[in-house]
Amino acid sequence: MAISDLHMCGVTQDGRLWHTLRSVQGTVASWSPWEQVKGPGPFINIDCVRVAQPGSQGNDNPPLEFHILGVTQDGKLWHTVSTVAHQWHSFEDFGARIGGNWGAFQRVRAAQLHGKLHVCAIVLTAQGQRHILHTVRDTNGKWSSFEDATRPELASFPGSFVNVDCTGLWDSTEELHVCGVTDDGKLWHTINCDNPPWLPFINVQVMSSNIPGSISTVSIAIPSELLHVCVQAHGDLWHTTRSSDIPPSWQPAFDAIKNKAGNPGAFGSISCADIGGELHLCGNTGDGKVWHTRFSSAGNASGWQPFESVKAGNNPGPMYHISITGEPPTTGPQGEDPHCAPIQIQMGNDISAMQGLQSQLASTTNTATINQLNVQIAGLQQAIAVLQQQAQQYNCPG
Repeated sequence: MAISDLHMCGVTQDGRLWHTLRSVQGTVASWSPWEQVKGPGPFINIDCVRVAQPGSQGNDNPPLEFHILGVTQDGKLWHTVSTVAHQWHSFEDFGARIGGNWGAFQRVRAAQLHGKLHVCAIVLTAQGQRHILHTVRDTNGKWSSFEDATRPELASFPGSFVNVDCTGLWDSTEELHVCGVTDDGKLWHTINCDNPPWLPFINVQVMSSNIPGSISTVSIAIPSELLHVCVQAHGDLWHTTRSSDIPPSWQPAFDAIKNKAGNPGAFGSISCADIGGELHLCGNTGDGKVWHTRFSSAGNASGWQPFESVKAGNNPGPMYHISITGEPPTTGPQGEDPHCAPIQIQMGNDISAMQGLQSQLASTTNTATINQLNVQIAGLQQAIAVLQQQAQQYNCPG
C-alpha cells in the first residue's frame, strides 16, 4: 500500500464494514473494489488511520499499520489492525481492553501523532451526558488508560457532545487538535499539548463566522501545517482554517464548499484527510452514494475541485457512514531552536485560546458561564506568565 493512496472505510445500512482505496497512476485516479472487513457488527460509526509501525521512527519510508476502530449498536468499541494488505487481525473489544466503566460508546475518531495512535471517543454516561474520552497507544504498542478530556480541569465540558474528530501536528511540539460538536449545534476546538496539557474548548463560531443553522458533523486534517475544519450543517458543507502562525488565527468566515465543488445532494457523514499537502474530502449523501473532492492551495488548480462519485467495484450497497485516511504526518523540527520554538508555539496556542475565551465572555450574560470563562482565562494567563519566564531564561526573541 503506497503512502500516497487514499484509504476509505464505509458502513452500509445493514451495519457491515467495507474498505477501498484510491490510487493514482500518472494523472489517472481509480478506486479499488470494495472488500468486506468482517467484524462483530452491526457497526454504527467507524474510523480508520495509518500509523508508522513501532520502532520505525526516523525511517523515510516506514512500514505502516492500518487501524480501524468501530462502534457497534450495543455501544461497544472495537479495534482491528492490518500490516499486510487484505489481512486483518480479529477485532477486539477495545473498551474492555482499556478498562473502566465509562458507559455506551457513540462515536470514535483516531489520529497518528509522531508514531503514536491517539483515540478520541464519545461515550454516553449513566447521567445521560456525552463526554469525550482520550487514550494513546505509544510507539511500543502500549495503551494508556482512558481520560475524560471534558473534565473541568482539562478541556472543560461546554455541552453534551454528539460528534468529534482529531488530528495531529508534529512540529517542535506534539499537538493533538480536537474538534467536537455539542447537541446545540455549536463547534468547539481544543488542543492536547504540554502547557497546559489541554487547552479549554473555544467556540469556533465565535472565531470564524458565516455558519447558517446548527452543525451536525465535523472532520479535520492538517495538510501543510494548516488546520482545515470541514463541517456539515443541514446537509450543506462548510470549511474554515486555523493558521500555524504565532499566535494562530482563524479564517474570518467559513466558506461554502458546495459553491465551489458542486451540489450532489444533502450530506450525512463526512471525512477529510491529507495527501501530499492537499486536503481530500469525502462524504455520503442521503441516497447512500459516496462523493470525493479535494482542495489545493498551490498552482493553477487551487481551490475546491468538482465532486466526483466514488465508483469502486463490487458495490456493497448504499453507504450509511464513511471515513478516510491519508498520509501519516511526517513533519518535525526543521532546525528550530530546541528551547525557544516549543515555548513560542505553546505561548501562541495559549494566547489564541485566551482570545477565544475573551470573545465568548463578551457575548454572554450567563453568570455561571462568565465565572467559568474567567477561571479559564486566569489559568491561561498564569500559563503564559510561566512561558514568558522560560523565554527570558533562554533569551528567546520576541
